[in-house]
Formats: sequence, C-alpha cells, structure tokens
Amino acid sequence: MKTNKNYWILAATVLTTSLFTACNEKKQAETAEVNVPAEELTASTADEIFTTEPLTINKKGPKGTNISYQLRIDFPSQGPEQLLSSARKAIKRVMLGAEADDRTTKEGLDAIAQRFIETSSREIQELQSAATEESSLAYTYEGTILMTENTATYITYHLNDYLYSGGAHGASRDFSFTISKTGAQQMDWNDIIRSECRKDLEAKVKKAIIEEYYQGEEPEWGEVFKFALPEQAPALTDSGLIFNYASYEIDCYAAGKPHCTLPYDEVREMMTPEAQALIRPLTQDKNTPTNKRQQ
Repeated sequence: MKTNKNYWILAATVLTTSLFTACNEKKQAETAEVNVPAEELTASTADEIFTTEPLTINKKGPKGTNISYQLRIDFPSQGPEQLLSSARKAIKRVMLGAEADDRTTKEGLDAIAQRFIETSSREIQELQSAATEESSLAYTYEGTILMTENTATYITYHLNDYLYSGGAHGASRDFSFTISKTGAQQMDWNDIIRSECRKDLEAKVKKAIIEEYYQGEEPEWGEVFKFALPEQAPALTDSGLIFNYASYEIDCYAAGKPHCTLPYDEVREMMTPEAQALIRPLTQDKNTPTNKRQQ
C-alpha cells in the first residue's frame, strides 16, 4: 500500500479535494534574503544563511462541536530566496499529500487550518442530520513539522501528525524529509539513490528493519503485506540514511510505523553523486559542526 494514499484515503471524509487545492495566498511572506553562493556554504555559517521561527496554529470548531486543529512548525524565515521557497513548498506538500505551489506563507498555512475547521463542521452537521440517534463526533488534527538538522549542505525536517475523523482509530504519519541547500530542492528517491541500486538497497533495508525494528523476528510477509522499499524517500541524518514506513505499508496497523537507519559506509556507493556530495562533510570529518534540534 502507498504511504500518501493510505493516509489521505483515511482522511478523505474531512479533507476534501477543495482542501488540497485551495489556499491561494495573496502575498509572499516577508523574509530577509541572504545571497550566499551554494559552493561557499560551510557548517559554521549554516545558521546564518537558513533560519526558522516557531509558528503555532491552534483553532477550534464552532461552539458545541468537538473540532480542533493544532500545528507547530519551524517555519523557514531567513535564507536565500530559492532555498526558502523550496523549504516552504516541501512543508506544504507533506501537509497536503499533493504537489503544492512554492508561495507558501504563514497566511496560507493558517488558511489550511481554517478550511479544516469549516469542512469538518459541515461534515459533522451532515452526519448528525442523517443519524437516527444522538451522537458526539470528534474531528482532530495534531501535527508538528520540526527542523532536526541544519548542516552546511542540507536541512532535514521531521513530520509527526495525527488525524481523527471517526472510526476505530485515526491516521498518523511519522517521517523525515531532506532539502538540499546546494540544489535548493526537496530530495526525492531519484535524488538520493541510484536507480540501478534499488534492489540491493531493498535487501539492506529489509535486514536492518528486521534487526532494529522487529528485534530479529521477521514478520510473515506474504499475500497481505509484502516487503518493499518505502514510498517515502529516505532522509539524510548525521548518522546515516533513515527509512520510514507508513502504517499498513508493510505490516498491520498494530505493528506501528517501521523504520531503520543505514550508516553511510553501507550505502554511500548506492547514492547519487549529488547525495554523496551532501554527506561528504559528515563522512570526512565526524567533528563537523551541525545544528541539530531535538523534536
């Protein structure tokens, strides 16, 4: 099963197509542009050329409803224009589960929250009017998108969120994603791993998942759940590539969201030249300063 597909199918009763395509921001967020050539980036200047500011969005539904929306973001606030644009676009893309324009602003993110409240309110009203007996419906969204690494060559964010719109349980996501500073773009599978190495990588990830996540006991992969590389691209960290699976992607809901990390010395030769360049400061000198933030 596909990561985004699983998550947003479960969310479809609330987040309608209009939520994915709305939010036409009227103005760009105010940012202080710092023009520093990518080749001149160093670990000691990482904080200076890309910084974030905390942004919290907290909304409640109309009186008498049990609707809430809470989101906390390390919002990109200062840096080269193209890098800021890519970072903001990546944040909006992971929120919406679809391609997003690159004009993401604080106002635009607030509009997404407001649309959730309005759409949820209408949905609850429709369900209650059709119900044969009185019921209490709760629609909730809680999420964080926090920067975990800000190095000389890349930025890594971590998303953790939960959506409940009725049923036995809600839908949640938990994964990291990386934005290249030198390329000013979100890193996808093709940007990180050479296509001809996918099969070999799959074997390494499978072995690591069994050892790290399943504590040495291999699940019964077969007709219902089959092992494959995750849909979500791996993310760069100072300890290696991290691989995150969604609920239901390779195992049942109760198994959680499997994940593992492969050190660079195991995967370097499988990585693209671009990705290898991004990790070179980490692999050449483990004492290279980085700005890491705890989630």
